[in-house]
Amino acid sequence: MMSFLSRYRYALGGVLSAVLLAVILVQTLPFFHMAWDTFTGSPDLHLVQDVRHVLLDQEPFRKMLAGHEKDAVRRHLRGGPPAYQMRHLVRVNLTPFGLPGFHDVFAVRVRTDIVDGKAYTSFLARPGVVFDPNAASFFSGQCEGSLCKSLIRLLVGTGHTLLAWGVLTPYRMNITEMDETSSISIGTEAISTSAWSQKSRALHQKQRGRSFIEDPSQP
Repeated sequence: MMSFLSRYRYALGGVLSAVLLAVILVQTLPFFHMAWDTFTGSPDLHLVQDVRHVLLDQEPFRKMLAGHEKDAVRRHLRGGPPAYQMRHLVRVNLTPFGLPGFHDVFAVRVRTDIVDGKAYTSFLARPGVVFDPNAASFFSGQCEGSLCKSLIRLLVGTGHTLLAWGVLTPYRMNITEMDETSSISIGTEAISTSAWSQKSRALHQKQRGRSFIEDPSQP
């Protein structure tokens, strides 16, 4: 009897610890928060702001933006147009505090406009929780052990099944450098590149925006 009660206490303690860990992860790590919001079906702009902060806190992401802006300025000084837009691939660390762990590769659209001699740069990243046939192999490939690989494939497969059943709500985040051009799209369709580009250009023409060369660390 005592042995049974001991096992029961251990099991209950494990469940409570897992719940507590899940709550902490959801509250502190935006990428866990992204997954949690598929259950509630109500992701909001605060999540976009959190993920934006994580992206801009990573040096490779800031370097990519600053490099794009420098290229735009050089092109313009050589007689090129005052606008430069390009798609970049950048590795994003999914673990907190710069610790090693899982990563993803984001396709980021970046646009720089030169207005009255000053550069204004915008970016558009569109991560989300949607069906991705490459997710299982990509994330499990970052594991070293076979148990880890199998667990990741199981988790991704379960997520895809729940999305197919309608238990989870798919959505995409349209993350930019400012709230005015950021949003969340429920479903699988994100904001179009042309719509973001036009809105960014209009703000830049009003000299509203930021430079990642002059001020790379500010949110």
